[in-house]
Amino acid sequence: MSNLENLNILITGASGGIGTSLSKVFSSTNANLFLLGSSDEKISKLQQELPLKENINYFTVDLSQRENVNNFCDSIIYEYGGISVVINNAGITQDNIFMRMSDSDWDNVFAVNLDASMVICRKFIRGMIKNKWGRIVNISSVVASTGNPGQSNY
Repeated sequence: MSNLENLNILITGASGGIGTSLSKVFSSTNANLFLLGSSDEKISKLQQELPLKENINYFTVDLSQRENVNNFCDSIIYEYGGISVVINNAGITQDNIFMRMSDSDWDNVFAVNLDASMVICRKFIRGMIKNKWGRIVNISSVVASTGNPGQSNY
């Protein structure tokens, strides 16, 4: 992964299982990392697991709130010029059988798992097109193909 020098790479869900593994791999490169987690506690734990490097930036962003996602993306564009590689890895579950699932559980899962990814892609794709280079990786669960009881919103 030596070709990543000075690329801006965003990883959502960076403080979870797959996200932490991705963060560790990319921290060994010279890429500028923008690592998002859902809580200060999780981000703090991630910081302790990764090397202390100036090119690693940590953020706590509530991806369930579109305004927060928009504001975060705008600040990255303003301060750093944009993102070259987006890895949408964040995902949540709020399980219940369909007839008992609340509107808020339905909405929260869609907001984090789908809406946030769409907003992030939309915000950064213009710069990728302008630069004639960019990558977007959207990670999903195997449940997207197989389904699970009690996970109709997932």
